[in-house]
Amino acid sequence: MKIPEGLQKRDGVVIDTTVFIYLFEDHPRYGLIAEYIIEQIENNIFKAVITPVTVAEIIVKPLSLNRPDLADRCRNALHRFKNITIVDFSYKAGELAGALKAAYNLPLPDMIQAAISMQYSSPALITNDKAMARIKEIDVYQLNMFI
Repeated sequence: MKIPEGLQKRDGVVIDTTVFIYLFEDHPRYGLIAEYIIEQIENNIFKAVITPVTVAEIIVKPLSLNRPDLADRCRNALHRFKNITIVDFSYKAGELAGALKAAYNLPLPDMIQAAISMQYSSPALITNDKAMARIKEIDVYQLNMFI
């Protein structure tokens, strides 16, 4: 595996929810890529952020299965990663997300992820969502770029 060009030394790279889902569920195709990405972050190759969208999305399945213990384990895991900061949702991010939603007509949670990324000097997002590549305001890194 490899780090895509331009990702090294970046700060504030938003990690989309799917990366954590693939990691936690040891996805047969993407689990090792997700693990590699987290290792690169923990080795300070780049610094990342987790948004409130990811926190919300990551606990939906465990809570819908009536597994609050599993939701707690997911929450705790998100807090333990090195070089990953959990950020808050700001008014400015809300404005940016609305503008992105109007421009691209993609789901609002995705636009919130992109908007939070745009608050950093070199906006970037790692995802497996192909539609996100349409967003011109940020650099979007797809999981297959790490192979």
